[in-house]
This record gives sequence, structure tokens and C-alpha cells, in this order.
Amino acid sequence: MAAVTASAAKFIAYEVVFFTLAVSAVILRFLSLRIRRRAIRAHDVLCIVSLLCLVGYGVDITVGAVERGVGIHTNELTFTKIVTVLKVFLASEFFWSTGVTCFRLSILLLYVEIFQTPKFYRAAMMTIALISVY
Repeated sequence: MAAVTASAAKFIAYEVVFFTLAVSAVILRFLSLRIRRRAIRAHDVLCIVSLLCLVGYGVDITVGAVERGVGIHTNELTFTKIVTVLKVFLASEFFWSTGVTCFRLSILLLYVEIFQTPKFYRAAMMTIALISVY
């Protein structure tokens, strides 16, 4: 196990703080569902999927930064470390894109539930289609 540098420790501290805020927000969201006695809907499930992708992305980037050399200039890395960094990047790309897509869809579905005009519904559905295709 590599020694944790000061910049990696700062990165981990920031990540823990923001991850705690994200988990707290989702817990409060589901607590409000329980208080209101409302069933879980699609935007709630997408929020959970987004949070799980955030966890995967955070773990992947943290392991990459602490153990594998993510964030170090390529001139300072060996060939095997460069290959490993690219593998970490490939895995993190999946988590990031899936998490952001689920988050966007969750927000749009929540807006569709709140604002129930036909014009807004059509605009939101077109945006959802655009996000899904992208």
C-alpha cells in the first residue's frame, strides 16, 4: 500500500464530506416519503441508482488517486502504472456517466410530477428522450 500524500488526504477529506452530504440528502428524501406515506416512484429509484454510482465513482477515483497514480503527470509514471490509470479511468467513466444520467432523469421526472401542464410534460419528455439517447 502506498503512503497517502497530503494532496491525496485532502482529496479524501473533501470526498468524505460531500459523500456524507449526498447520503444525508437521500436519507432525508426517503424519510420525507415515509412521513408523507407516499410510495416510491421512478424518480426516487433513479436517485438511489445515482447515489450508488456516486459511491462507485468515488471509490474508483480514490483508489486510483491513492494507489495507482491518478493525477500524476504521465512523464512521472511507468508504463504499467499508465495502463492501470487508464483502466481506472475507463471504470470511472461508466460510473460518472450513469450517475449523472440517472440524476438528470430523476430531476426531470420529479418536475413532471410537480408541474402537470401538457406543454411542460412534452418539453420534459423531449428532454428525457434527448438525455437517454445521448
